Amino acid sequence: MHSKSYFAEHATDQKIRERYFPDFARMGVMVEVGGGTPEFLSMSKHFKDNGWRVVIVEPNPLFASMHRAGDEAVVF
Repeated sequence: MHSKSYFAEHATDQKIRERYFPDFARMGVMVEVGGGTPEFLSMSKHFKDNGWRVVIVEPNPLFASMHRAGDEAVVF
């Protein structure tokens, strides 16, 4: 099942999805630099929820540990 929920500030993830990746059957890799928390204003959550491989570069140890604890994303 595909999720049409979006989480990024100013609906940036929705704009990227609808403009460049409108086919929900398409899978890809999302790289997010500065991932913040796993859900609040997340650019990658929508894509992860739709089966994409997500790589997150997050320098804040607290935020990085939140990502590692909650999902399959690769966190650096």
